[in-house]
Amino acid sequence: MSNPDTLFHLVKEDIHFDTLLNQAHQVVENQSGKLWTDTAEHDPGVTMLEGFSYGASDLAYRHTLPLQDLLTPAVSEQREGVFPREFGPHRALTCGPITADDYRKALLDLHSNDWPVENASDDGDFLFRNVQWVREPENERYTYWYDAEKREYSFIGTDDATKLTLRGNYWLYLEPTRQTQRDLAATKEQLSVFLTENRNIGESVSQIIWLEPVDFPLLLDIELEDDTQNIASIFASVYSAVEQFLMPRALRYSTESLQQQGMNNDDIFEGPQLKYGWIPKLAADRDYTQGVTLNLSRLANVLLDIDGIKNITRMGLGGDYDKNKITPVVDDTWSWKIAAGGYPQLWGADPVHLLAQQDGPLRVIAKGGISVTVREQDIINCLPPVEMIQNAPVTLHYGQHRDVGSYHPVSDTLPPCYELQHSLQTLADPDCSRVLALHQFMLPFEQLLANGCQQLAMLPQLLAFQRSGTQVWGTQWPFKAGSVNDEAHQVYAAGVKEWLRDIAQDTDQELNIINYLLGYFATQRAPHTFTTEANDFLAVQQGYLAQQTELTYHRDNICIDQVSPLQKRIAARMGLGGELFKPQPDLSRLPFYLIEHRALLPIKPNDRFDDEQQPDSVQVQDDENGQSHLIITQTGIGDKLTPGQVVNLVLYEGEAGENKFILRGQMIVKTQVDSVWLNMSNSAQLEYNSARVMSAAEAGKLRWQNSLVWLEDMSYRLAYTSDQTQDGVKLPDNQRRLTRTAQTPFPAMIRVGTEITLTNNLGLVSITREVTPELYAKVISFDRIQGTLIIERLETSTLDFPLPGDDWRYSWYFSGDEYERTDRFSFVISVVVNSELITMPGVDPYKLEEWVKDIILTEFPAHISMIIHWMDSDQFLNFGSTYQRWKNNGNPLGDASYSILEALTLGRLPSGLAGIGTMRIATPAQGIEVIGSSGTEWNTDKIIQNELFYVPKES
Repeated sequence: MSNPDTLFHLVKEDIHFDTLLNQAHQVVENQSGKLWTDTAEHDPGVTMLEGFSYGASDLAYRHTLPLQDLLTPAVSEQREGVFPREFGPHRALTCGPITADDYRKALLDLHSNDWPVENASDDGDFLFRNVQWVREPENERYTYWYDAEKREYSFIGTDDATKLTLRGNYWLYLEPTRQTQRDLAATKEQLSVFLTENRNIGESVSQIIWLEPVDFPLLLDIELEDDTQNIASIFASVYSAVEQFLMPRALRYSTESLQQQGMNNDDIFEGPQLKYGWIPKLAADRDYTQGVTLNLSRLANVLLDIDGIKNITRMGLGGDYDKNKITPVVDDTWSWKIAAGGYPQLWGADPVHLLAQQDGPLRVIAKGGISVTVREQDIINCLPPVEMIQNAPVTLHYGQHRDVGSYHPVSDTLPPCYELQHSLQTLADPDCSRVLALHQFMLPFEQLLANGCQQLAMLPQLLAFQRSGTQVWGTQWPFKAGSVNDEAHQVYAAGVKEWLRDIAQDTDQELNIINYLLGYFATQRAPHTFTTEANDFLAVQQGYLAQQTELTYHRDNICIDQVSPLQKRIAARMGLGGELFKPQPDLSRLPFYLIEHRALLPIKPNDRFDDEQQPDSVQVQDDENGQSHLIITQTGIGDKLTPGQVVNLVLYEGEAGENKFILRGQMIVKTQVDSVWLNMSNSAQLEYNSARVMSAAEAGKLRWQNSLVWLEDMSYRLAYTSDQTQDGVKLPDNQRRLTRTAQTPFPAMIRVGTEITLTNNLGLVSITREVTPELYAKVISFDRIQGTLIIERLETSTLDFPLPGDDWRYSWYFSGDEYERTDRFSFVISVVVNSELITMPGVDPYKLEEWVKDIILTEFPAHISMIIHWMDSDQFLNFGSTYQRWKNNGNPLGDASYSILEALTLGRLPSGLAGIGTMRIATPAQGIEVIGSSGTEWNTDKIIQNELFYVPKES
């Protein structure tokens, strides 16, 4: 492309008219030399060969035009460059922040003028001078406990419980600029948006530490050169140089300057895409957890490099510094250490004002030993502006548009004696038939050349990354409307044109082109494995190509309320999910779902509220979206609670408050001053019992406290399959094959060798009878697709397997030390897939499952574990509806979240302490709500809302 004449010089002899004509003569001689003996120029056939040879030569020459010109459309169609901006190296070679250094660069690129845009001004500044991104200390990690006896997850540890910690959290230390300190609220909002939009899978910032400024009262005496004139510039230069020395900012460069320094594109565009200059080298990574040590031994050299400064006569720290925050380093007279959690702030909050004072920390001595001062505004006027490099998109500019699609019919160039330029209407009948036959003979050859011209003109469309439709072949009609040639074919022209339009559409060739273009990004199109409609499959592949740079830039990114690029990449590689590539996808109709387990966790509670609290007031209020909230107001709680924490509401009912009713797992969605909001629209139990809550609140009998037990472990109904054989042989007496049921899904955490415990129970809520013998078994094998597992009874059991027909009375759950120690929430993603995808006629579902898993794992980051869930169509549709509510809600917990936790077999909403005392006998009205007046319904949500005792409904 940079040397457009190279191709022409290579092929010019091969495409020359004489060369092509000689080749045509040779073919004629080889094919019909015995019949066509007169090949002189007067022969009509030779004349036609000359015409078509010239047309072919002309078309070949057009192919040698500069590629940049061939990719340049007409002026009316030109937009921003040969390729869209998002496919330039500034986007295609960069990557969203992944490493700690990536995050440092991206955070240092945040500018106050970007938030909000309408308030942007010329006096803005970057938000941070420096940042530190560190892994969360182990002793400060998110901690919870699993009680194997009670089979519940709690935020309170006991001697018998297993301690678990959440990995993947980070602490962020921020050293703000002076402007940031003046508008901290806007900075925090801008930072929150950045962290939300740039969160890597399995990771999160758990704590943000805003470093405290520590006044650093440096004392300087400076002698000037005799001819120094602009004293204010000396003050400004000294201030800028010392501040950069003590608190160095990242150095930024434009794309052009780095290219001039010899850096290649791979090095320039490494890391995240930056807006305000590239940062090839970060400033030293300071360890703010240990404190910052400042060494001033080289500061004198920095100051002496300033034009106009002759000598440094004094340099040291003023005696009025804070001895608790600044300490001299032993045996080093030039070093001081700033206490952990702080950073040096040169000359306080208003350094320029301080420098302008007669007795300020900077004394400038001019010729004759005279100490000089300047006005504050003069110093401000001399301060260098904050460097604002704008990284412009790197695009390939358009070349010269060439009209390569125009075609000039060979018929128009033949001698007049052939009468091809005469209208058929003017010819006599015999001549008309003869000339029409010649027109028809010429038409296929004319059409081939015309098609070739249009094919070349379609190059910008054929090589476009953003594409639609399936027209990939040039099929233009060779003749202009109303011309003699066009008139000659008017009887059948419409049919020919329609046929041409049909053959121009070629889905297979469009997919081949997409595959070729995807090769530039080291990937390829998906095979058409599943029974996806052809149009949907094509739309997925076109969307995959069009969004390639975006999907790879955010390769590890995930947002709670958006479809992740990871999910789109997996879908495209499997050939699924046209819905995913729509601007506003229907989240209930996705081809599969990715759920990050840590997103289902509540925020760790404040232990101050472990005991019951009595609110000052309680009210119900609707927001602007029509959602109802229960607002609890209590003095002193607003800044101690966080959205995402869960609490229990405790109602004391009856005349003496003898009846205790608990609404568990209510999530805080908002805090303000001394009030917290609970979303009633996200909790059917709270919405259903709102009148009882308000009645208890009015009577002073409502309490609230942390929901310390936030998750109850899963129990599974024991259900034998009808087939108790293995490879046609009956299973041994100590083995049984189990299957999933409508009440409990297939267990996700299953592994071969895992221990399980079977108990005789009263239902599916794990209400275990006291002193009941138990049956212990281990998993021998399992089949996720069929939803079955084979277990083997252990010799330590005190029970035998129950008889068929009695199995419904039993439930089972995972047990054993390994299960208790398993972390289910760190770096784990569940993939929920409709089992119909792999149960196609004539297809081995197990081989197809392996292919699906390979595709997913290839796209997953290496440190992320996958659990795949195959659900039948009804379960999958229900899950999609729940997923949509959860995503649209944007909150980690609530009814939708607990439904997802249970569907993924991670746990369920706590139902209370073990024992029949926590389950209630249904009133007649509640019974009707559950089974209906006819007794044929089965409303599980009413059972959960009222915590009713029940026997599972047979499936």
